Amino acid sequence: MAAAHALAQKTGGSIYGETENGGTNTLYVSPVPFATLDAAVAKGPGKPGLGQVADVMGSEANLAKSVLLAPVVGLAAGALRLVGKLGRKGEDDHVE
Repeated sequence: MAAAHALAQKTGGSIYGETENGGTNTLYVSPVPFATLDAAVAKGPGKPGLGQVADVMGSEANLAKSVLLAPVVGLAAGALRLVGKLGRKGEDDHVE
């Protein structure tokens, strides 16, 4: 983080990712302010901008729900895969 701040100060750049969207794992330094970049990019489905978004995992309730649901979803996915494999095996056995 200190390196990003030093680079931004040296180049007169802006930092993105420190606080935006709850903080990101990567910091970006740009000579162009990110608000200007955000205004210039096309937005829509599959084309996110650089603006703030809601931090849905910031809520303890949402985080707790996702942690509790993850094993259930994993078991359901495994069961569906197993059922699919068993169904295909039955089709393979019925060759004339």
